[in-house]
Amino acid sequence: MNSRKSGDKFEFTIINYLEKKNITCYDQFTQNKKDKLLNKCASTLEIDLQLDKFYDAYLHNKNLNTYKLASDIDGQQCKSADIILYDDENNIYPISCKYNNISIKHQRPSSLYKQLALSESLSLLFKKEYNDCISSIYNNLKIYKKFLDLPKNLKNNLYSQIIDLVYQYLVKISLVSTNVYRFYNFLISTDTIIIGYDFRKKNLNIYELKNLDIPTQFIINKRKSNYLDIEFNNGIKISMRLHNASSIISKNISLKFDTKILNMDVLFKKTTIR
Repeated sequence: MNSRKSGDKFEFTIINYLEKKNITCYDQFTQNKKDKLLNKCASTLEIDLQLDKFYDAYLHNKNLNTYKLASDIDGQQCKSADIILYDDENNIYPISCKYNNISIKHQRPSSLYKQLALSESLSLLFKKEYNDCISSIYNNLKIYKKFLDLPKNLKNNLYSQIIDLVYQYLVKISLVSTNVYRFYNFLISTDTIIIGYDFRKKNLNIYELKNLDIPTQFIINKRKSNYLDIEFNNGIKISMRLHNASSIISKNISLKFDTKILNMDVLFKKTTIR
């Protein structure tokens, strides 16, 4: 089973568990997304005992009544979660589900202006420069049908052009505290609990962010042709790896970052549930 299908099965397992607790769908979007997961997943993981321990430790007595499967819009609004739980008073409890890979975001570079909360003028400029860049890249790649067909130098050049543009805009706001916090909260969502499944050890690992200072700036470095490394001044170190999100080469080239925290164990409280 590939990692995407395994991740779907893990999320579907948690949904099934919540419904056993009489926590129901929040909206039609969630129902539709759940139905798609049902079509993909013939069964659930056998981890109810571990989920019982997680629920008792973190969610017991919260008076939870509904759950929502997060949309891209939720992600853009700094709700970095896969499942959002609601209680009787509409308070939210975000949960991020990770199957053997603790990536915190898979954001699109094309939406950087939203992630940084850029001004209207800068947002328009970024969108123009990004679209111009993508058009130029496509003109150099259009004789190929798939990314697998690309020579290594062309693939590296594609990534490096986008990396250079994103780097330029991140440097612009790296000392502007309001934009820095917006980007930090977009990536991490300080109130989110990360629940990870280690399929080799059959354990659940729960990650809670420790009480850290709010960052006001960061430093950024380019690495290789498709990496950006960011260090916030509250100690959190981030790695962003750019990759193609579709195997097909088209005019609207689909790209995403795979974003990870490099010092998870130092900055997060980790609890293992066996």
